[in-house]
This record gives sequence, C-alpha cells and structure tokens, in this order.
Amino acid sequence: EVSATCSRMIIIDQGELVASGTPEELSNQASREGTTVVSIRGPLPEITSTLAAAPWVADWHQVGESLGDLHRLRLRGSEGRDIAEDLFRTVVTKGWSLAELYREQVSLEEVFLRLTMSERGDAAKEERSEVNPE
Repeated sequence: EVSATCSRMIIIDQGELVASGTPEELSNQASREGTTVVSIRGPLPEITSTLAAAPWVADWHQVGESLGDLHRLRLRGSEGRDIAEDLFRTVVTKGWSLAELYREQVSLEEVFLRLTMSERGDAAKEERSEVNPE
C-alpha cells in the first residue's frame, strides 16, 4: 500500500529518523545487504565445500530438496557484498551449470522491521542479561 501511495518515505524509530527515501531506494538499499538465490546443477558435496571455503560468502543454506543434481541455495555475501559475479565465475570455473541467479527483493515491511527491531532486540538482550547474569 505504501509504495502505491507514497513517493517518499521516512522511518522514525523512538523519535529518531532512521531512514528516508523513495520506497524503491529503501528497498534497494536493504536488498544490497540481502541474500542471493542460486540454482546450480552439479555435485552437491563439491558445491557446498566450495561455498564454505569462499571468502566472499558470509553464510548459506540449501533451499528445499535437491531435484536430481539441481540444488537451490540462498547465500549472503560477506560484509553485505554483492556476490552474483563471484558466484557466476565460480560456477563457470568449476564446470557446473547455472539455472538461476537473482538477488532477493526486500519488502518495505521487512525494511521497516530491520530498521526498527534490530536495536530493540539488542537492547532487550542487554536488559535480560543484566537481570539474569550468566
């Protein structure tokens, strides 16, 4: 609804301006820090060991079941890095087939939650640890 009715948005959290821009700008900014989805045809053990060793991959996990030798994975680049080119280059170098490669778009609701809930979550964790020290 917001993206259909507003040309600019501001997000305020606890009285503090945390983001400002067009709905597209805010979504694109969050997507740059988001995840990449890839479907690769090749041997899963080799794919997973290669990704685990890649310095440009912060974390990854398999999405759903493999379809034969086709494996769908969701990856996050280290330091918010765009990893599409690195993924493509790796797939070509290893001789695997690339069936799909895209960056997940982040909804405006997800943008809002990321910007307003992360600090609250951290503060709540701190409060709990102060009340119940381990």
